[in-house]
Amino acid sequence: MSDVKNDLKDAFGEFITRRTTVTVIPATVTSVNESGEVCDVTDVEGNEIFDVRLKAIVDGSSQEFLIVPAVDSAVLIGNIGNSPNAWFVVEVSRVTKVVMQVSNTRYQLDASGILLMRNETTLKTILNDLISQIKLITVPVTTAPGTSGTPVNAAALEAIKIKVDEVLN
Repeated sequence: MSDVKNDLKDAFGEFITRRTTVTVIPATVTSVNESGEVCDVTDVEGNEIFDVRLKAIVDGSSQEFLIVPAVDSAVLIGNIGNSPNAWFVVEVSRVTKVVMQVSNTRYQLDASGILLMRNETTLKTILNDLISQIKLITVPVTTAPGTSGTPVNAAALEAIKIKVDEVLN
């Protein structure tokens, strides 16, 4: 009978342990593996924790919402199911990149600018093509030489194109 009691006691203890509140601790990012969707951190006591998840499921899926923390930035990490070896990033203090992919539409923000892409077409390409075509507009005229020349605002259009290139990837 005592074996049944011990088994029940152990099962109940395991049940309670699995339902205990997740621990959230502060840490510092020591390295980031963006393609692996994980980072390594050191907690405030100097313990190294490896392969901390940046996403709910680390599967390499292109359907994602990914926030990439900066190395040496502060993060809060939580453990999964009270496992000492399974952690995830809860919050970050500094970001190097944000990626959001929904179906065939991708949004990416990093130090080089903003990427907005649907299928294989980017907003930057569309805007630059538009500006290039506007600069080519000629208007037939009835006086010599017969067609208009370069638009009078060609320099302004080129300045707009440069601004598009600075903001968009």
